[in-house]
Amino acid sequence: MHAYEASGGTSLATKILLKVARLLSQRLRQTSGQLVDYLEG
Repeated sequence: MHAYEASGGTSLATKILLKVARLLSQRLRQTSGQLVDYLEG
């Protein structure tokens, strides 16, 4: 976190970061599942 973000809109930045992290984890879970299917098949 940068200093200016800590003083100002931390909540908004945190919401955005959490949303991005959740999307990334879902995407990773999907692709890793497909990869496992591909490797096992």
